[in-house]
Amino acid sequence: MQAGAQALQECADLPRICVNMGGKVAQNDWGEANWRALFSQLRTSYADHALVFIGSEEDAARATRVACGWLGRAANLCGRVSPRISAAAMSGARIFVGHDSGPLHLAAAVGVTCVGLYGNKNAPAIWHPNGVGHRIIHDMRGVDRITVGQSTTRPVRC
Repeated sequence: MQAGAQALQECADLPRICVNMGGKVAQNDWGEANWRALFSQLRTSYADHALVFIGSEEDAARATRVACGWLGRAANLCGRVSPRISAAAMSGARIFVGHDSGPLHLAAAVGVTCVGLYGNKNAPAIWHPNGVGHRIIHDMRGVDRITVGQSTTRPVRC
């Protein structure tokens, strides 16, 4: 836990929204435009929350670009910490938003409520996170068919 707090540095004292936008599987890519639009919609209501980006080194540049539009603080941990430290940094977050990925399952494992975006890579319900309270949006036509509106139709309580 201490390592997670150290990784967060200036964001450790704020409520957090954890995010994983990347993924090595193209089928799981929701697209940078969707992520920008989502956080543009949320930035006023959750300006007191920090965004914490989790992912691989390849995700870091995208996270930096998306974070530029956020009104509050942000921490880009992409490629900087191990999965274990990522899990520690996500512990205690208000919510995790991401696609079908390892970080989504790490967030669920440490008790974070998840909003999961799933496309046609896996059958419904097979790889959804364990636990209650998660919001799963699964479109078998592909993750790119999920709209920003679908991701925000049910209020996310942070």
